[in-house]
Amino acid sequence: MSAQNTLLIINPTAGRTAAHKELFAALGRRCAADKSITPMYTSRAGEATDLARSLAAKFGRLVCCGGDGTLNEVLTGVQQSGARVPVGYIPAGTTNDLARSLRLPADAGEAIERAFSGPALPYDLGRFNGSRCFDYVASFGAFVDTAYTTPQSMKNALGRSAYLLWGATRVFRIRPFALRAEADGRVIEGDFLFGSVSNSTEIGGLIELPPDRVRLDDGKFEVLLIRRCHGLARLRQALDALHRRVDQNNICLFSTDHITFTFPQRVEWTLDGERAEPCARAEISALHGAVELVRGAEAPQS
Repeated sequence: MSAQNTLLIINPTAGRTAAHKELFAALGRRCAADKSITPMYTSRAGEATDLARSLAAKFGRLVCCGGDGTLNEVLTGVQQSGARVPVGYIPAGTTNDLARSLRLPADAGEAIERAFSGPALPYDLGRFNGSRCFDYVASFGAFVDTAYTTPQSMKNALGRSAYLLWGATRVFRIRPFALRAEADGRVIEGDFLFGSVSNSTEIGGLIELPPDRVRLDDGKFEVLLIRRCHGLARLRQALDALHRRVDQNNICLFSTDHITFTFPQRVEWTLDGERAEPCARAEISALHGAVELVRGAEAPQS
């Protein structure tokens, strides 16, 4: 098949449907005008992975239109296929954390053009417990279930703000997790409210990492751990840290290509905002340059 042919995988239910009306209309015009594009729509969880895995090698480019979860499925399928096909991303989710880290255009027309014709560069994926891949974050603890427990009606109406409001209702249900983390000969132990292993400057619509700490293709992920805080004042400091007002006494932030977490009980994780199987031991590694992903011109890179 010609290198110009493009497979377009669309999640028609992603994000704020009304707000993305212009985006989907522009995308429809692009498909009508360019017969080298083969559009396919997903209707169930996991379908984007199946399509990418079975078809990636047959196309010169693959473009994904959906949210972070849809992109996770597509990149997982591409990685499993073994094809080094460029992947473009047209963000149509609620938070689109990875799109902001990739510095993709906010304008619908520019985003579409970038996805179909922009240059692709190596991008690191993460591997969780030896099997499941994630694009940009694996996390546990405070607010990690916000992405999939926030009511869809609230997300449709409020977009990114819905996560902040829904998360605020859950503040007083936060509990710490005892853990042992091992990475590069370093051991960290204690009680923590939140932990993440990420390849992004933004996480879950709630956390921002210093942009100068993040490189998308260096073979390393950033580990963020927020310690247990005693009393409401200390808790507020920890929550402020989620918005970059960092209290170094309560924060651990470092980079690594491999880390192992051990907990005394099974802990629930999320991968790119989707629920993962609870586990008492989590081994996470970076897959250096696992896929070729289109970025904006200002995206962080090595």
